[in-house]
Amino acid sequence: MVKFSTGLKPFDSNRQRNAIKTKEKKVGKHRVSPLLVVVVGTLLAIRRCCCRSPPSPSPSTASGSGMASSSSAVAAGGGAPSTGGGGGGRFFANPFPDYGGGPVVKNDDHIRSLVQSYVNLVVDNTRDDRNTDHRGDLYVGDAGIAYMFLRLHECGLFGPDALQYAKQYAVSAKAKAVRYAIKPEERCSFLCGNAGIFAVSAAICHRMGQRQEMDEDLRNFASGITVCKRIDFNKNGSDELLFGRAGYLSGIYWLHQNIDKRLFAHETLTVIAGVMIESGKRYSAAHRSPVPLMYHCWGDEYLGAAHGISAIMHMLLESPFQANPNGNEMAAVRATVNSLLSLQDADGNFPVTLQDYLQRSRDELLVHWCHGAPGIVYLMAKAYLLFKDPKYLQSCVRSCDLVWRKGLLRKGPGICHGVAGSGYVFLLLYRLTSNPKYLYRALKFMEFLTHEEFIRYARNPDRPFSLYEGYAGTVCFLLDLLRPEQAAFPFMDVFDTKSKLPCSPLVEYTFKLCAAVNYVVLMKQPAVQSLVTSEAQKRFFMNSLYHYQRVSSYFSWECNSPTHSTPTVSGLMTIGSLINHSCDPNALVNYESGRFKCVFLRPVRKGEQITTSLGPAWFLFESQPASELSFECRCQVCRNGSIIDWLKTGKPLRTSALADLGLCLEVMGNESANDAAKLNAFQQFFQRYAQYLPCLEMAFHVRSYLGLLLDAFRKENVKLNRAKIAAAVV
Repeated sequence: MVKFSTGLKPFDSNRQRNAIKTKEKKVGKHRVSPLLVVVVGTLLAIRRCCCRSPPSPSPSTASGSGMASSSSAVAAGGGAPSTGGGGGGRFFANPFPDYGGGPVVKNDDHIRSLVQSYVNLVVDNTRDDRNTDHRGDLYVGDAGIAYMFLRLHECGLFGPDALQYAKQYAVSAKAKAVRYAIKPEERCSFLCGNAGIFAVSAAICHRMGQRQEMDEDLRNFASGITVCKRIDFNKNGSDELLFGRAGYLSGIYWLHQNIDKRLFAHETLTVIAGVMIESGKRYSAAHRSPVPLMYHCWGDEYLGAAHGISAIMHMLLESPFQANPNGNEMAAVRATVNSLLSLQDADGNFPVTLQDYLQRSRDELLVHWCHGAPGIVYLMAKAYLLFKDPKYLQSCVRSCDLVWRKGLLRKGPGICHGVAGSGYVFLLLYRLTSNPKYLYRALKFMEFLTHEEFIRYARNPDRPFSLYEGYAGTVCFLLDLLRPEQAAFPFMDVFDTKSKLPCSPLVEYTFKLCAAVNYVVLMKQPAVQSLVTSEAQKRFFMNSLYHYQRVSSYFSWECNSPTHSTPTVSGLMTIGSLINHSCDPNALVNYESGRFKCVFLRPVRKGEQITTSLGPAWFLFESQPASELSFECRCQVCRNGSIIDWLKTGKPLRTSALADLGLCLEVMGNESANDAAKLNAFQQFFQRYAQYLPCLEMAFHVRSYLGLLLDAFRKENVKLNRAKIAAAVV
């Protein structure tokens, strides 16, 4: 028995174990070849469990021969509600009252006891190699159990043994990956192939400090990149989640979260995502689909998470294209998301395939993660977080209400088409809204796992101890109940964007630029000079400033992604704080050349602060909407009310000032005048008549002056760069 380091008394799982064994006895008296079981089980797990299920069998046929019993288990999940414990239907009637308000009590000791019980159940039934799936993959194989133990290690519940167990299952999975080698074109298969096996093994090796083996695992994983660049590498569908490009992208995102976001280049992700978009456009055009980006899997146009467009669009929303929401790529993705949203019915569910919707077929609406609202909800949540449109959140709420009514699935405890997968929907909504109602619902679905009705009448999945079909996935759900603020469905974390994507070259350049500015300015300080003396210390100091810049940018208030370039300059922090913000700035600051430049817009009196604008300014209010700041501005403009009120405090220009302004404008309009002459004319004018500021008549001219200064900075930087290149060439 596996025991926790906390020494908790294990939850009595004998009834659960006996229930599983009792159901297994229904296979019948006939002996079945183990090889046949492996082959049939593999095909069923991929093709049937996550594809459109046939109509639910009647109770009279559900407990016949072994194959009939297996078929009835596969067919369960979503449909007419059950009227009794042993009745038909795809789900149990929900026996719990809905949330009625008040605090939600969570018994963490009980949850940990359940976790220990289910972990023991998994280990006891997967030690013998004959009882495990020979593919070893994440979906139903040893790699999925290795992932479960990795999660246990991260939660700190299992002591040092968790990582050792994870390693043992990962080694077994890799051995099977070699022994039962898949086709070369399936090297990018993440959930149902070798890519996922090597990804999880790499993460485990990373935790254990086994760098050489980790690098080898990552090389094996990366062998799928070349395959992904071929637009039609699989005749059965090249883009879906289980064995296509969407799954491979989810694997890259997960590796970036768990090892290092610089593992795979920004350009690699962009190319793969671009091929996915092109694939969807081609299929949609060839089949005259009403959906802008459409895909097929085994000839069907699935909509759900397992094989359909929802997971494909989800991974595209996580891609580098998110940095440009108005670009053509994201426009096509968003239009496809909106097309899918339009298919949600009044009950909150979605069709299994587009054909079902077009034919108005409601016979096979499923409430599973793989097909239906419990999987599509993650796409809508991602769209809401990215686009901030409330219609996506409303879709999530409708899906969640549907799952509360019809999510206690008869197909077992798993996350693909089981109770834990339904429970994850509530944890998603809890993180989105912080509404305790959703945490309450998740706890009630956990409670149903030990409910008498579930233990007696729930059907056995094909792989009852695996990650997606069985108790290994249930353990992950329970672990997330222990810390619901960080809960995430395996490999579909819609919230953690910061660590998934590598930085774009532009943002990476800005990090380096800001680090260089910090370095140059700080090295002028005597205290720093006395501490940083040797070349090695200087390199260390520079590198530390670079990493500081990255972190400060990621944690800035408006940062949604490392590809977001707006907040990067806020990482100047100590340097930027030398000059305060004001909506009536007296200086312009520029860092672009690698040097700190400050140009005064008007004379500065002794004792007056040097200020610059971080966005809003009195002379910009006519030309652009008001900018938002991450702090409450207390400059003299804001203390007087609005910018309009501030403008009223200025003086009207005298006749002599208007005459001088006319001369200044003549210089500006002179085509033979160079930039220096124009800047000099403006500087002389503002120096002479600064006492009239703020002045509505001068707002346009202040903007023109700023434009000239910025253009001069740009031209100077170009000349400096050209000179450096010429010097390097010589």
